[in-house]
Amino acid sequence: MASGDILFNPGQLNRNSGKSKPIYYQIGSVIRKAIESGQYQPGDLLPSRAELVRCFAVEYRTVNAALDLLEQEGVIRYEDKEIRVANKSPRTILNNSLVYVYWVRSLFHISISEGCRRFAREVGIEFVSLDVSRSLDHFAAIINRKEHAINGFVIIPWDFPDFRDVIQQALDRKMKIVFVDHDLPGMEVSSVSADHYTGAYKATTHLLERHHDRPVHYVGSTSAPGSCRGRYEGWAAAMADHGFVDLDAYVCETPRTDKELSGALPDSAEAINLHKTTAMKLFQSVASGPYVIFTSADNVARGVYEAARERKLAVGRDVFVAGYGDKPFCTKLPVPLTSVFTDDEKVGYEAMRILYNQLMGVASNPVHRVLPVDLRIRQSSVGFSTISPKMANEYTGRNAPKNDTAVKSAK
Repeated sequence: MASGDILFNPGQLNRNSGKSKPIYYQIGSVIRKAIESGQYQPGDLLPSRAELVRCFAVEYRTVNAALDLLEQEGVIRYEDKEIRVANKSPRTILNNSLVYVYWVRSLFHISISEGCRRFAREVGIEFVSLDVSRSLDHFAAIINRKEHAINGFVIIPWDFPDFRDVIQQALDRKMKIVFVDHDLPGMEVSSVSADHYTGAYKATTHLLERHHDRPVHYVGSTSAPGSCRGRYEGWAAAMADHGFVDLDAYVCETPRTDKELSGALPDSAEAINLHKTTAMKLFQSVASGPYVIFTSADNVARGVYEAARERKLAVGRDVFVAGYGDKPFCTKLPVPLTSVFTDDEKVGYEAMRILYNQLMGVASNPVHRVLPVDLRIRQSSVGFSTISPKMANEYTGRNAPKNDTAVKSAK
């Protein structure tokens, strides 16, 4: 198409109140559809910014936002001050789909999947979610199937040799891969995760300051899955900043590897019982409380609750605990659980955005995005103003003191 032929007009935009998409996004969609329909070919000159402002009857900043979006997607490119269609069609490169491969069904997977789906919907590309059902053979068949047209995946990684081998084979075939939740050390793969280090640091600092620098015990995994490495390091940093040196004395580790975890269900009774056993070791090794605990995950905290119940200890009085992940059950436990909130849906969204940009050639080097977290403080870490006899009987099997000391609001 000749550069002087203008296809755009204000009538292509929905300016009504309550519109589903902002104007800049609608402009981007109109231009993208014109390119995808063949009205503009790769290398064609698009109207200038000034012409687009006039055509759509909008401000320059609105057009600039639309063009920035299209450039990030690899739909357009700039040559000096001219705007041209990129040399490759997005749908040709992507083969019509963005793919998320998940290992196990869980709330975390659902959130990641929803984030991936939301991004794919925004750019108008089909989204596919593939379940490998905790099978390495199934995973390898999907990733390395030479006859399929998919050339990029979002994946939650596991750190054991056979899994790494599958990933490396895919990378050797120039497959684009983005990890979610954590990376794999030594592998040049983009990743998006929550800020596990800062989350653990915040939770541990809250516990230390709330309980007058009483040591905070770490219960859970220190290395598997990979996200726990950051949580352990954040806990260790907070402890060191408050004068604790011999940190090994305060670690009660759940001895599980990535290989073992990859074949397990994180919410299963077996997993909760394993965490309970770990917490029992802590209660047996430390003569008296109160016990102050940071756990590597909310399900580990559930094990702590069960161990406390068996030991006739009350969470919020004898045991103070914070978890990680802020799962929905945190507010429904007999004593609501303090936990670190992570926006897992946004993790999925950003991972799919990075994969899309890499497939489009916009980004070539590995990108590692770390998203902010938030500490949600509840009674498990700060206690109660009073503990009712009913609560004590239900949770510890003994009567609570008649006059419990009032607990001030969290710092």
